[in-house]
Amino acid sequence: MVSQKIHLAIERHYRRVKTLGKTVAETWAEEDIHQFRVEVKKLRAFLRLAGSTHTGIKPRLPRRLHTFYSMVGIVRCLQLQRILPDEEELHALRKAMRGGAQKILSPPVISMQNLMSSMSIDCS
Repeated sequence: MVSQKIHLAIERHYRRVKTLGKTVAETWAEEDIHQFRVEVKKLRAFLRLAGSTHTGIKPRLPRRLHTFYSMVGIVRCLQLQRILPDEEELHALRKAMRGGAQKILSPPVISMQNLMSSMSIDCS
């Protein structure tokens, strides 16, 4: 009974992954990519659950799906890096946090010389 429910959940998530994967390949929209990656993670979790109920079986994502998931992950990372707060938002955050948190929110200013000297590498 339990394994049948797990099997049905795996089929449901796999169908959703296929649908979202086709959508991602067409649009490359941020929300589509996010939904695709979340659904693959759910599918992977159910596969692990299925593997834990049956000893000796280690179900995995198909290689092509795993490769596509990895490639989409790189695109997602680039999309997230592109969304940066503007200077006014950073100023408001610094003001709200006061003190030590300002160092965290300040952009790092490290010259190559300082970096090399901190790593004990002679640049000359």
